[in-house]
Amino acid sequence: MKKTLLVFASVLALSVVSCKTAGEITETPVEKKVDMRKQLDGEWVLNSITTPSTAGKDFKALFSMKTPTLNFEVKGNKVFGNDGCNNIHGSFEVKAGNVIKLGDKMASTMMFCDGVADREFMDALKSTTNYDIVDEKLVLRSGDIIVLTFTKK
Repeated sequence: MKKTLLVFASVLALSVVSCKTAGEITETPVEKKVDMRKQLDGEWVLNSITTPSTAGKDFKALFSMKTPTLNFEVKGNKVFGNDGCNNIHGSFEVKAGNVIKLGDKMASTMMFCDGVADREFMDALKSTTNYDIVDEKLVLRSGDIIVLTFTKK
């Protein structure tokens, strides 16, 4: 009887331990996906522009009146700011793979500003195909080429 009771207790203990271990093994942490769109939210100040017409030119000379900015309102897919001369506003689209479309749906005021690269800035926005955000910097690319770089304000 003692042997039977000992075997029964051993089997019961083993089954409890094996169930607990199996439960621990099957539990895997769920990876949280970061919504890059949320990181776009807020105001960004232009640091650099790289287009054929601005190559080799001094950044401060290109935007002597005002440094261009973009302010993204992710909730409504709206963007507004300044192109170095005129106020701009419009909408943007973000798709999987950090694809972004902006610039083609932008409107601006029509002030004349001599010596400001406002057209170059708007053309660079229109050419943008994707983006990355690293260390509070927004990098806008046209294909593999970086065209605009911003810092979070």
